[in-house]
Amino acid sequence: PVIFVAEINGRTWGAGDEHANHMDMRFAGPEAIISAPEAASGIIHVGAVQWLAQSVGPGRSMEKLLSSVQFNGEEAARIGWVNSAFTTTSTLRKHIDTLVTRIAKFDVEALAATKQSVSQQAPT
Repeated sequence: PVIFVAEINGRTWGAGDEHANHMDMRFAGPEAIISAPEAASGIIHVGAVQWLAQSVGPGRSMEKLLSSVQFNGEEAARIGWVNSAFTTTSTLRKHIDTLVTRIAKFDVEALAATKQSVSQQAPT
């Protein structure tokens, strides 16, 4: 299986944010600025709404999506938008490299079954 990991360390807005939300895991660095600005532009944010409602809750989803506010990686980690936030780019990259190196050592069939099991619990 392919394990998708997002390293967010810059502006991740709109479609970029939607794309990141479809990754298996998301990690933010010190330069991360996340926003879903669609409502402010008169566009409907459709790419990850169900995932957001389940992950960060309906109230937080409404707050972030309807206000089109920008927030940093620490806030994103605090509310569950990303897995973790890191204060330096080097610790962000070291964490991701260590994580994916560890995952790559595991049985492919076990990884596929785990990923499928988790995906079945998530909204489509």
